[in-house]
Amino acid sequence: MGTAFVNITGSFLLALFIFYIQERFAVSDQLKWLIGTGFFGAYTTFSTYANESFVLLQGDDWLSGWLYIIGSNVLCLLGVLFAWWIATHIS
Repeated sequence: MGTAFVNITGSFLLALFIFYIQERFAVSDQLKWLIGTGFFGAYTTFSTYANESFVLLQGDDWLSGWLYIIGSNVLCLLGVLFAWWIATHIS
């Protein structure tokens, strides 16, 4: 659950950063990607997520494995959507 939490919040925060910065400040693409990839990329843990998914599937816990894979992806995308909505509604 810890990995899922970090990945979901990281997706949300990265999207909020990208969408909010793009709308309000003149920041170079290089700086956006440096902060986005450097900071938020270090915060999230895709490799751990991939390994945890594999372990669940390999251990014959197919239901938990697929729920983790699908749930993580759906919740991360919902985090991005929610961040976009917030960023476009902050004045």
